[in-house]
Amino acid sequence: MANVTVDTNILYRMVGITENPKMTDDSIQQLKEKHRLFITTSSLVEVIVKHKESLSGLKKCLKPIVEKELTPIHIGFMPLENKTILDIYHSSLLSEVSGNIALLLKQKIDKEAELLRFFLTLTFVGVFHSIREEMNYKFDDQRTDQIFLASTKMLLETAVSVILEEIQMKLGKAYSEGRQQKFTSEEIPGIFQRCLFFWIYNFYLAKHSILEGDLKNPNKEKLENITQEMETDEFRDLFKKCQNNPFSIIRKKRFRKYIEDYQSDLATELEKHGLITDEVLEYILLSAENTFIKGSRIEKNNTFDLLLLYCLHIEDMNLITLDKNLSKLLRTIHESSYQIMDELCITYD
Repeated sequence: MANVTVDTNILYRMVGITENPKMTDDSIQQLKEKHRLFITTSSLVEVIVKHKESLSGLKKCLKPIVEKELTPIHIGFMPLENKTILDIYHSSLLSEVSGNIALLLKQKIDKEAELLRFFLTLTFVGVFHSIREEMNYKFDDQRTDQIFLASTKMLLETAVSVILEEIQMKLGKAYSEGRQQKFTSEEIPGIFQRCLFFWIYNFYLAKHSILEGDLKNPNKEKLENITQEMETDEFRDLFKKCQNNPFSIIRKKRFRKYIEDYQSDLATELEKHGLITDEVLEYILLSAENTFIKGSRIEKNNTFDLLLLYCLHIEDMNLITLDKNLSKLLRTIHESSYQIMDELCITYD
């Protein structure tokens, strides 16, 4: 009997919220009979927020947890107290637990915003890394180049701060209007583009200020000269051609080497971070590859797929999902999980 963590879609299938053809009734019965079942607190928060206006829906989803058919796995990034689960399940009116649900919604928005900011930052750095190498946008003098890189890092941190605030505000509004599923397609491209061009403009300012020999305090006349120079800069012209989709700049074959180098550096840096597990690292690198090379869009659901993978850090734990892309990753990084999905005859057509 294996330990198996299920995702939200499998939970919905188990309790009858959805009739997903990817998994048959026989597969559900086999899953219950042959395995010890778990679910992450990040998945449960997702469930509670989705059904926040339906007490009957909440109780239906939480029943397997209360009756101990499913054991919660506590994910530190998305905590959920057992008492909150019981309070919601045993409540008579939705108003009795509306405060708890509101807090979970805020927590979900904040964490989604932070993780979306994280994915966008990776793409920022990848774009910069590739263009800098391809266009040789650097200084021969090592000390000057280090000053230049330090200034661009500071500018990136400023842009990242702006990104987080804007994502939190707009994501909160999207949830209040019931259009959170469309958030990445409607809002993220504009947020990314504005912050990218803010960064690029100041990136130019830093380089040309160094060339002028006055990085810290360029006067008005010099700023005007720098702005005029930027308009004719080859690097700037390249970005002008790609305003609708900045990533299209680096999807050409000649950029592949720079992206591979960047991914290697990224893996090295993330491995130093004690909170990044091997499975989560693989997911982050795959997401970066999909964005840079295959043109995939950064999705809001990426954040919870990432959190879901933390369950695999538990010894002898497996993960099954109805998500096609996540199942492909598990086939590569966690063979026993994929084998269980295969035995259950889960289909992804």
